[in-house]
Amino acid sequence: MLDAYTKHGSTMSDRPELGVFSQVSKRKGLVEQNYNETFKLHRRNGNKIFKGLGNTKVNMDKIAVDEALYLVDHLKVQCGKPVDIKFLLYHTTANAISQIALSKRFDYGDQEIEKILGSSVGMTENPEFTKKLVLLVLLPILKYIPPFRAANQQFKQLNKAIFGPNEEISSTHRDSLPYTCAFMQEVMRYNTLVPNGVPHLTSADVNFRGFCIPKGTMVQGNLWAVHNNPANWPEPRKFDPLRHIDSNGHFLPSKKVIPFSVGIRRCIGESLAKIEVFVLIATILKHFNVSPDPNCELPPLDKGSLGFVHCPIAFKVILNERVEMQY
Repeated sequence: MLDAYTKHGSTMSDRPELGVFSQVSKRKGLVEQNYNETFKLHRRNGNKIFKGLGNTKVNMDKIAVDEALYLVDHLKVQCGKPVDIKFLLYHTTANAISQIALSKRFDYGDQEIEKILGSSVGMTENPEFTKKLVLLVLLPILKYIPPFRAANQQFKQLNKAIFGPNEEISSTHRDSLPYTCAFMQEVMRYNTLVPNGVPHLTSADVNFRGFCIPKGTMVQGNLWAVHNNPANWPEPRKFDPLRHIDSNGHFLPSKKVIPFSVGIRRCIGESLAKIEVFVLIATILKHFNVSPDPNCELPPLDKGSLGFVHCPIAFKVILNERVEMQY
């Protein structure tokens, strides 16, 4: 096996169709994907995050230590009483993963995580059910035949708690979607909407860094230069949302990304614009798979109509509605 998976990895790394699971995941999960360009992209991004975690062992240790202490504090309250410590250990390990993947931890007793963990336990700890599940994986056609049909329906119902598909995206989801926030911030940095900002005018003589700027002088700020300063942004002309993600997978809001300008004349609609862009992007991606039009080449990222406002070149994409699992 070692030789097969290492020496022939590129030709032995696809995944077979695991029908019982793909009816839930639509083969979008990293585990089920074939060894293709999408898998490689996801893998590279994941490796970057975990490489960062590996280089900051204090942070990784802190997650583990903090979760262990949370568990101990919870167990102290349970002293002298029967307690399902196995379920609590599941909760602890789930929290460690959640902090890396979602930048979020759940308190003991939190209904959301308990429902998810309860579903996971239901799928793995009932011997009769898991035997049927294994056979369903090996022979998907069994899902049409009793008693496997009932087991398949039970599997889908247990997954219903894990996949909350009718919930609408709002700004409250920003903490749980750090990559979306990072993508937004990188877009605003990479292509400055108003490269020189809206002009200002001095209402009195101003001494600025040794220079005298007379009253009535028009002043423009070079926002593009701030967004492309290599002292702040290594390889500034490289589009890389991960530059806005820390080693723990958290989004890093930056005061050096200033598409709405700064100071007392900064855009009054900044908060609304950021909420609207986040909700629009996240909602579109929730409902659609987005891909390039195969008949038209996408325009370069750094090209556009550059005047007072930097506008993108017209382009088209293909939208395919995401099919949610029917229960």
